This record gives sequence, structure tokens and C-alpha cells, in this order.
Amino acid sequence: MRLRFLGTGAAEGYPVLFCGCEDCETARARGGPSIRRRAALLVDDALLIDFGPDIGEAARAMRLPLHRVEHLLITHAHGRFG
Repeated sequence: MRLRFLGTGAAEGYPVLFCGCEDCETARARGGPSIRRRAALLVDDALLIDFGPDIGEAARAMRLPLHRVEHLLITHAHGRFG
């Protein structure tokens, strides 16, 4: 089984967009793995777990062809429905 984490951050991502705290500023300066996109996981290139707003950027950065995804699992929603 091959697991690829496309994001491991919380709902707001990390560093937080409008935050100027020392931790967020350090993450911005370091870049690379210090920048955490919102949570998503690709399993065997066929199952995508969660589909947040960073998925396109993550797939391009990791050079992952999402056209092979056969199943999408949404673990939870952000917002009110019904």
C-alpha cells in the first residue's frame, strides 16, 4: 500500500494566512516541508481521502496525476447543510 500525504495541516493550513506570530513567520521563511497544506491523503493513486482547496497545488507540487483516482472519501464537511 502506498500512502502519499498531500496535506497535513488543519482547516486554515500552516502558516496561517494572516498570522504574524514567530512560528508562522519562521515557517514562511523556511518554506518546503514547513508549509503545511490542508489535510488530504492519496492511497495507491486510486483513493483520495478528503478534497480540500489545496489539492490542486499539492498534486502539481508532487507531480501526482489525479486522473487515476477512482474513489473519493470525504471524511467531514465544513459548513451547514440542510
